[in-house]
Amino acid sequence: MTKARRAAIPAVVFAVVALIHFSGIITSFDSRWSIPVARSLPYEGDIDLDEHADLLSKERFHGIEVIDGHSHSISPIEPQAAHPARAR
Repeated sequence: MTKARRAAIPAVVFAVVALIHFSGIITSFDSRWSIPVARSLPYEGDIDLDEHADLLSKERFHGIEVIDGHSHSISPIEPQAAHPARAR
């Protein structure tokens, strides 16, 4: 391998990583709102995301549906609903 090729490898790796990082690739639907939903359970006693209106707006309501005027994640909530505070 020539010196020029060897020197180009880090630049190519950097370019690929930067392209992927800044291209807008997002997390899966299942994990995007898991923490806000899980936090809503003990602090708000519900699973809606109304208390995170600023974050919802910032994320352009990606993965959110509005039901009866309340914002909810479109992902299943079973893992978050298993929180001990909800077991009554």
